[in-house]
Order: sequence, then structure tokens, then C-alpha cells
Amino acid sequence: MEYAVQVCGEDHVSIGTDGILYKTIIGDTSRAEQKKFFDERAKRGIAAPGEGADIFNIVAEWDDHLRFRHLADGLAAAGWSGGGSKRCWGAI
Repeated sequence: MEYAVQVCGEDHVSIGTDGILYKTIIGDTSRAEQKKFFDERAKRGIAAPGEGADIFNIVAEWDDHLRFRHLADGLAAAGWSGGGSKRCWGAI
């Protein structure tokens, strides 16, 4: 992410969480949805290296209702300024 900011500038780089505010439950339904999601991306040739039908993009330690707080704290711990951090995760 730091490289992307160096290349594009902090006003043009953003990350976030997927919007749900509860712990991800991995069961038959979510496995089927992940497989469908991956298969479509692979078919279109846009799957990322390491992506797979059985790989969930979850940071286990951040997978709870405080994920936005974890994101902000992680950016601060990595040395991001308050303004740069807020722009990065879409707060301003």
C-alpha cells in the first residue's frame, strides 16, 4: 500500500473492509458464494495471485464488529498520519 501511495499519492489510494459488521461465518453457503465469486473472476482472467475458490480474504484478528477501528489502528501503527489514514479508509 505504501508503494501505491508513493506512485499515485494518498488521495488516490484507498482500502476498506467489506462492510459487514459482524464476524464472518464460514459454512456451506459462504463456501458456495466464494467458489462462485472466484470462478467468475478466474473466467474473466482477473483473479489475483493466491486467490482461490476456497480462500477467504479475511484478516482473522480483525473479523469482528470493530474491523474499521482495527483498520484505523493498523494504519496508525504503520506510521500513517491522521489525515492520510482517514483519506485511505474513506473517512474524508
